[in-house]
Amino acid sequence: TKAGLVMAALIAGFYWRQALLQLSPFAAILYLAGSWRSRTLFPGHLVQEKLSRGAAILVVLALLIGVLPYLAAKPWGRYTNEPGMRDVMLRQAMIRQALLPPDDPYVTPNEQAYALALSQSIVDGRFYSGLREDLLGEISGPIFSKPMPTSVPSFFWTLVRRHPGRYAAGVGRTLLLFAGVKGLESENHISLTIILSPDLPDAKLGDGPPAIQRAIKDDFSQKTKPGAVLKLLWGLSSGYEALLLVASLVTFAGLIIGVIRREFWTVVLCGIPIMYMVLCALLLASIDRYAFPAYPLVIADCVLVPATWLRAYNSGEQKPANELAATLTDAT
Repeated sequence: TKAGLVMAALIAGFYWRQALLQLSPFAAILYLAGSWRSRTLFPGHLVQEKLSRGAAILVVLALLIGVLPYLAAKPWGRYTNEPGMRDVMLRQAMIRQALLPPDDPYVTPNEQAYALALSQSIVDGRFYSGLREDLLGEISGPIFSKPMPTSVPSFFWTLVRRHPGRYAAGVGRTLLLFAGVKGLESENHISLTIILSPDLPDAKLGDGPPAIQRAIKDDFSQKTKPGAVLKLLWGLSSGYEALLLVASLVTFAGLIIGVIRREFWTVVLCGIPIMYMVLCALLLASIDRYAFPAYPLVIADCVLVPATWLRAYNSGEQKPANELAATLTDAT
């Protein structure tokens, strides 16, 4: 039942955010570790013989969690251009975090314009969000107008191997951006301002694609109205952005300490949002809205992780702390 619910959550979550599929392997590992650790599913088999039927079933269920969500999403591949979207994302990643050096032969004859754009994207020493969005299109068009020596994914990983230092720096800056460190640009902040600011009478979600039905276009063009709820949320927005950095630090510390102390539920609570953000950062997707789906759990960790530690300290036992975390997780 537990394995089925995990798979159902990942499969259904695909319709909300496709990137949730990338958590499937990590969820499979957590499921296997948690079930093996608790000895509750097949206690007799697991204790007496590791290669028992019970252990084999656990491994099979974990493999299904890691693979089945991807297979369930395959039928929709005919309606999307996944290779095209992937190539666009990787091309942007190469220059957004300067993985592709300005002096690389492939950049010729655009090396000066590229180097200038990178320097113009650094303000007060900040380059976390990478190349400025308004310069990205101007630079990427000329650079990628000629064929690559290999496929886009192959060229990306070739650059990673050639320039491991540049790649590591880009991953690190992206993680800091996701954690709430202020970059030159923040799409999350822009969205908050557009949607919540009572001083923007033309605030809206967007004009909507021109080719869709008029009713849907009207929905996309709705203006936000001033009111008590909007003013309350606008007042809380600055505190929310400040809280993200604190919550990210708590979550990272919780993961490290949870691993050291072998607190399984702490590892689960902290590991899932961090893994979600890490997988995006490995692709140098330096747009903070990509990390937005992980923020609710990061903020929850700001309460749950100290609560588990406080309970463990007061009780002097490890087990009640994990049980409390499990109970809070179920409630959440």
